[in-house]
Amino acid sequence: LDIACGSGFYGISALKRFAAARLVSVDWPGVIQHAEVNARQTGVADRVEFRPGDIFSSDMGTGYDLVLAVNIYHHFGMDKCIELSRRLHAAAAPGGLLAVVDMVPDEDRTKERFPLMFALTMLIWTRDGDAYTRSEYRHMLETAGFKDVTLKAAPGPASTQAVLARK
Repeated sequence: LDIACGSGFYGISALKRFAAARLVSVDWPGVIQHAEVNARQTGVADRVEFRPGDIFSSDMGTGYDLVLAVNIYHHFGMDKCIELSRRLHAAAAPGGLLAVVDMVPDEDRTKERFPLMFALTMLIWTRDGDAYTRSEYRHMLETAGFKDVTLKAAPGPASTQAVLARK
């Protein structure tokens, strides 16, 4: 499952890595059209089900071994992120992996400037958005029922991290 899939490239990358995998991509109708084009151009469209909709209300299905949530949590406040985490927990298969990829500032919010500037941007352009620390992600995900929350480096700027958790 790839929620708020945007261009679709994270889900497409997973399909390229796992030849037998299938993908469900969810995003707003106008956005998902771009993911459809990219899936066709990369030759994986036959393994993707596109579900135009809203990640807070649309049926995303269940039983997913991998749930991707890339660059989405920062758009929302803590309560909405917990709500989203609960929906993703319900969608994941037992033992399934959630991968949240986002800007993750250090715990004291003092060392790396890029995620702090990004957090400021989210405060300006969203109602409640923020860049969340590892402990804030741990709180959100564990509250929703996830366990084994870890942080891994992800491709991109040094402050881009993958927050991983298991159902």
